[in-house]
Amino acid sequence: AEDSVVVLGHSEIGRAVLRVLSEEQLARNVTGSRIPNIVAFSRNPDLVDTILSPAPGAVVLYGDGSNPEVIRSSGITHPKAIFVAHQEHARVVSATARLHAAFPDTPIYARAAKRRESRDLQLAGATEVVVECDELARSVPQLMRGAWEGPLEDGDYDSEEAYREAA
Repeated sequence: AEDSVVVLGHSEIGRAVLRVLSEEQLARNVTGSRIPNIVAFSRNPDLVDTILSPAPGAVVLYGDGSNPEVIRSSGITHPKAIFVAHQEHARVVSATARLHAAFPDTPIYARAAKRRESRDLQLAGATEVVVECDELARSVPQLMRGAWEGPLEDGDYDSEEAYREAA
């Protein structure tokens, strides 16, 4: 499980991250192993006695993935990457800090609802922060043209131009 990607939170954002990662994994044809390459953790009590497999190579387990021991007990000792998709900012900061301390060489991608939350996450150890309001602003011009293809890479747009087009 050295190459497993960990996703914390199985709410709307966590499921979207899981879906995109699974699609990318299928596109690259990296499945084929019996060990899941994507492991999501959820505190949803409906999953206590269940292992949910939403896609090939992906599994959702019950547990608090912000606890490094829960991740390790699932067989993951060196995650390839960690995505923190909790909704509450305080939980995202706490999970990022705990997991950065436990897995200092693992990239951690954290979700923020607002730009002002991103600094807290960077200080807590996030490698990258995805700010929801920025992603929407980046997508508006393409949405208006009917050509939206998902989130853009940082070099793919001029933020000032995007805001002018959106206005």
